[in-house]
This record gives sequence, C-alpha cells and structure tokens, in this order.
Amino acid sequence: MLSDGITIGAVRGGNATRHLNRSCAPNREATEPYDDTGRLVLQFWALRKLKADEELFVHYRLQAEAASVPANYL
Repeated sequence: MLSDGITIGAVRGGNATRHLNRSCAPNREATEPYDDTGRLVLQFWALRKLKADEELFVHYRLQAEAASVPANYL
C-alpha cells in the first residue's frame, strides 16, 4: 500500500501499477519522493545491476491490519 492509501494491484481494474510483477525476491524497490510541485510520485530503483532482458520484480510489502477485511484487498 502506498502512503496515500492506494493499494498496488491489478484486481477490480487495478491502477497505474497493475502491470508490475511481484516477488518475494524483488530486483527493484519503490520510493515515494515529492516532485518540485509537491506532488507525491512513485519511482522504482534497481536493487542490483540488471541484465537488458531481465524481468523486473517488486515486493508489494502489503501489510494488512489485524482487524481489516480480506475482501478489501481483492
């Protein structure tokens, strides 16, 4: 989940990040810096040197609260 409350995922139409491949062994990570206008942006950085034809993966690190409803994450 991003800091603005948006969940990264492809279900129910998804969002702009719906094409990301997820993995528990990612080769890139996401950061959420602010741009010059103060808008929060999502950037991805390689965790190591990547090959030209290598598939890209990110770990969503979704942490649901104990009282949350699982259906909210579909």
